[in-house]
Amino acid sequence: MLNWLRRGRGSRQSTSAVQVETASCAHLVLMPRWDAVEHMGKAELATGYKCDACGHDLTREEGQEALQRGSRLFGT
Repeated sequence: MLNWLRRGRGSRQSTSAVQVETASCAHLVLMPRWDAVEHMGKAELATGYKCDACGHDLTREEGQEALQRGSRLFGT
């Protein structure tokens, strides 16, 4: 279930359940994070990523790796 749905219902998951969910997520829907407003929109200046599906925070390197995996999967 998506994080925003889970939050809306007020349910709480144990840490181990979140870890299992994160471990099984392919991290294909990533939201970039920037440290400065003037850097926003420039993918090469992203400082990290957050997975929209599981909520896991990824470093810049992990995010770029996941994005490359996704483009190989979908041939983009």
